[in-house]
Amino acid sequence: MRELLGIAFKEDSITITHLKNSLSGMRALSSAMFPFKSDDEIISAIREHLSRRGIRNGRIFVSIPDKWAIIKFTELPLTRERGRDALSQLMRYEIERHIPFQIDDVNYDFKIVDERDTAVKVVFAAVPKGKLDAVNEFLQKFSLSPDVITISSFAVLNAMEMSGVSIGGWREVAGIAGKSDLFKKKEQVNVSLYIHETEAYMAVIRNGSCIYLQSFLIDENKPLQSFVDDIALYMTNILAEISAAGFNNLFLAGGASMPGIEDALKEKLGINIIPVNMLDTLKGPEMTGIAASVGAALSGLGIGSYRINMLKHKADYETSKTAAVLAKILTVMILFIVLGIFATGAGKEKKYLQSVEDELKKNEPQVKALEKLSSDINTFKIHRDFMFNVKKEDVALEVLREVTNVLPSDTWITNLDYKGVSSEGEKKTDGEIVISGFSASSSKLISLLEDSPFFEQVVFVGPIRKVMEKEGFKLKAYLVSPEKRAMTDVSSITDMQPVVKERKGQDETAN
Repeated sequence: MRELLGIAFKEDSITITHLKNSLSGMRALSSAMFPFKSDDEIISAIREHLSRRGIRNGRIFVSIPDKWAIIKFTELPLTRERGRDALSQLMRYEIERHIPFQIDDVNYDFKIVDERDTAVKVVFAAVPKGKLDAVNEFLQKFSLSPDVITISSFAVLNAMEMSGVSIGGWREVAGIAGKSDLFKKKEQVNVSLYIHETEAYMAVIRNGSCIYLQSFLIDENKPLQSFVDDIALYMTNILAEISAAGFNNLFLAGGASMPGIEDALKEKLGINIIPVNMLDTLKGPEMTGIAASVGAALSGLGIGSYRINMLKHKADYETSKTAAVLAKILTVMILFIVLGIFATGAGKEKKYLQSVEDELKKNEPQVKALEKLSSDINTFKIHRDFMFNVKKEDVALEVLREVTNVLPSDTWITNLDYKGVSSEGEKKTDGEIVISGFSASSSKLISLLEDSPFFEQVVFVGPIRKVMEKEGFKLKAYLVSPEKRAMTDVSSITDMQPVVKERKGQDETAN
């Protein structure tokens, strides 16, 4: 039995939901809202609430407002070296391009939402460390330390995804927790809309994956039709952005708080409206407004699909799960044995318990051996990947490093577009790059890049503009294929050999 706390932060309030996860399922014990202020009276009230509920050492899962984060969907070309480690290197550069902060001043995380043969679609979130520090400092007043900090939109998606299915319990322990069919509809573009008080969360789900997120405030003083018109406008703009012909369904949660919203949306949008009872299987007293707090807990427990964690980013995402799978198998075996104990009656209870203990002791060496083997395999994989990366470094990363080394310190890059392998007549290149930026002297950039073994046919593709003390430029260069660079290096060595021989002859004559 585990006690959990789901805490949803908003701009001016926090919601604390007390959960308990046992073999029979997850249960919501209580939920309370407090102002988000470091006021002595408020701090005392929260402490009293935690003490009265007996909350001490439970795991802590937190969601923070979308407004505090930068959330963006982006697409990256697949590199030769696949995997989360290779993608992490590209994502750090990609995220830095889209945030108005230094990369070291934010915490970030990302999730792959779609992968194709040539590209991968990723959603990332970045939060300034100052916002996270404020959350941690507030929780430390109650001796609480978060295990996971996620974003409200992702937490709400996790909560909606679990509508209509059992949450937690022995299924979660055994690793077979199911999910609803809401987000599994292939060949469809659907919208989810969650409404609570003055907030609304919208997500677009295409082929079972989230491809767009939007959250906004609701003006309570406006009539219902005005809100419906706003939703219709949002959806029209989204269609243009995602290049879709239309939507199939709209999943509506929290609509009971806004009477008449379902009929008004159906009349305005002309699509199928499907009401969703969020967290309807969560055992416990009926509570509203807990989607973000419970969704954060689902993310931390590994039940929700949209697991974004804003705590210190870790580059090592791929860990061996063999030992964890074995533990879950053993847990299922134990559960069946325990069920057998109760079925045979109290008279045989002691005998069955002893047999369980003997079985566990007998299998303990094999489990430890498998865990060690799993650890060794993971270590060898890390070594193999490291050596492979040294031998075959990704072209895109080589290009980024070469541009950084070649360009002078008085030159700033505002945009760098990289296109993959292309053919120009009979000449094959690694593609091309288009660089935009500002420089003290843009004319010298052509020669600097031409002198590099990585680039050729460097030309300006736009006029040079004077911007204060800098010159705005945009230039294009073809990338030289590795084979051609290797041939060039061999030719350079061959050209040097006659010179060496000539010098050697001169030295013998002089002697």
